[in-house]
Amino acid sequence: KRRLTFPKKLEMYKNFLDENAEIRFKTDDDALFADSLEYFEQSGYEIIYKTYDLHNSDVTDNIETEHEKMFTEMGKPIYYCIAVNR
Repeated sequence: KRRLTFPKKLEMYKNFLDENAEIRFKTDDDALFADSLEYFEQSGYEIIYKTYDLHNSDVTDNIETEHEKMFTEMGKPIYYCIAVNR
């Protein structure tokens, strides 16, 4: 319930996000990613992009985090999506 993509949180974001604002979400946790995709859709966000391997995708504007780098070096893929507030 404390995850940033939990439905209650996604509903809260609508209070300050402009319509058509993007949420760019990435994680190394495949179960969290799958759940988050469902949460976005349940909360009225549209998934406009998703990849199950960010570093082998066509995304060119990624800002790599410290944790992302660590997990990538361990051979774990980074899951990524862009959800739009509609």
